Amino acid sequence: MSDEPSDAQKLIAEVMVTHALVYDDWAVVDADFYTCACGWHLSTSASVHDHAAHVAAEVDKALGGLNRTWAAVFPDGSYMTPYHEVWNFHPNKSARELAEGDVAEYEDTTLKAQWVSGWTVTE
Repeated sequence: MSDEPSDAQKLIAEVMVTHALVYDDWAVVDADFYTCACGWHLSTSASVHDHAAHVAAEVDKALGGLNRTWAAVFPDGSYMTPYHEVWNFHPNKSARELAEGDVAEYEDTTLKAQWVSGWTVTE
């Protein structure tokens, strides 16, 4: 693996810099001591965890939205059916439940998940 950051890593780093937590020791109101570099303000009851959630939402948005997919995977890493995705239509079952059904049907399989993104590299 290369030491050079991937395009996705560069994008995530850019989002993190754009949304860095900024400390203003000249602030008059306690809530204004910390703001996000993008201008988002922590409310008086907010914490750094709220800022982390804000940054996570911005990273998710920059990556085109992350969705979890599920599959029944054999010990050799192969899988019986494609990973079930959020948008797979089934009137009564979630993507995870569809994959769990596959695990029950095929011996020696385990339930695995992976994240997929709607992000594409644009120049």
